[in-house]
Amino acid sequence: MTTEKSINNIAQTSKNKVMDDKDVVSVEVDSFATFGPIERDKSRLLKNGVWIASGQGFAALATLGGVRLITELASPSLFGSFVLLNGLLNLVQGILFQPLAQAALRYYPEFSKSAHILELRRHMSTVFRLRWFCGLAVMTGLALIDITTTHYLTFTSWLLLAAALGIEGWKTVELVMRNAARNQKAYSAFFIADSLARPIGAVLAAYFFNVSVELLLLGQTLGTFLVLVSFSHFSKSRIQQNRAEYPLDVVLNERLTKGMAQFAAPLLWTSLVCWFSAQADRYIVGGMIGIAQAGIYAAAYGLTSRPLLMIGTANEATLRQVLYTAVSRGDRRGMLKASCVWLGLNLAMSTIIASLIVIFSEPIVRCLLAEPYRETSISLIPWLVFGHVPLLAAQAIERLLYAVQRTHAVLFVQAISACVSIIVAVLGATWAGLIGVAVAVPVYYSLQLLMTLWIAFNSIKDPIYN
Repeated sequence: MTTEKSINNIAQTSKNKVMDDKDVVSVEVDSFATFGPIERDKSRLLKNGVWIASGQGFAALATLGGVRLITELASPSLFGSFVLLNGLLNLVQGILFQPLAQAALRYYPEFSKSAHILELRRHMSTVFRLRWFCGLAVMTGLALIDITTTHYLTFTSWLLLAAALGIEGWKTVELVMRNAARNQKAYSAFFIADSLARPIGAVLAAYFFNVSVELLLLGQTLGTFLVLVSFSHFSKSRIQQNRAEYPLDVVLNERLTKGMAQFAAPLLWTSLVCWFSAQADRYIVGGMIGIAQAGIYAAAYGLTSRPLLMIGTANEATLRQVLYTAVSRGDRRGMLKASCVWLGLNLAMSTIIASLIVIFSEPIVRCLLAEPYRETSISLIPWLVFGHVPLLAAQAIERLLYAVQRTHAVLFVQAISACVSIIVAVLGATWAGLIGVAVAVPVYYSLQLLMTLWIAFNSIKDPIYN
């Protein structure tokens, strides 16, 4: 008890000294005095939700427009290879960067209490750089094996993947710090710019030079890089450090960084199993049915899942820090209310959007996909789009487990779901081809929802949140 009081006194002293230093400026530092329960924060929450929803909407349109243009330029087999390569990049990025990113979002309230947001950014950047270097070492070994034996990727592709991985780490830091601070204008602007730049870069590279996997990857990587450089130079969210920040106390720093490490440890495996749940079906289609069919499946999947995932991302970015702050304060009522609002919004909005997509599937496909992709995609859409409704419900409940630091439970649920998704997708591909893989989507996401509900119900009965 005495130790805890000492830590609180240290944190308050550090905060007072930093706030007295008028020359230290950081718009990322957001006063958590305004992070009250939902009843006291409705106006700000609504504004944040509007900004995020608008950003996600524009980003979704940009992405879908990019898919339309890319499918016009690239054959299904080439598009399938490009999607599978991006899937591998997402896997490595998820393993190296996402666990700590989730820990940073969860521990942002604790760093904010002691006015040391800059310390959190420095810690994230340092760890990300080290993990990128480790990733480069592993990729170098894989590249040597591939180039000398299997010849799956070219040397240029491996170089582009290495560069893209570093840029993704940089982007993750920028997005996390904006969203955690609830600086949603800057977050949405950054998200829109990146969603526009990636497909535009890929399309321009393919149009002016040649349609190849390497050029598509180069174009989207350069697009993200230009956005990062522009926002780092011009954005009002840029940190200005004219004078040194008052150093974070060693005891408090060790407590917070150790807590982040413990929080993130199970999530390394969670990122892996989540990737299998979300991406393995494309590789199963590519291996069992063909790369061209994988391209068609990926196009249909992206077309239908993007609006649903947009809803989930918007609601998460709006409500996540409200939930985490309530848990940080020990506000059980605020925690449950935020979770219920989140779950209700995800269910209602996803069901409405999914129904509209199915009703208007034919004109949507004609508008957003090239001719070779259309006929098959229409038959896949109902299964794919309604399969994401239980996924969004599961994600809302899953964040409650993140908030009470039950990340091992999250890993358990995701691991079971990943195993089931692979088994059901293989059986579906054997039984009915492409449509069988699509039918598997609502099956394993519904199972994930039921398991998450059961574990979350048992977790919230525990009065100890941390």
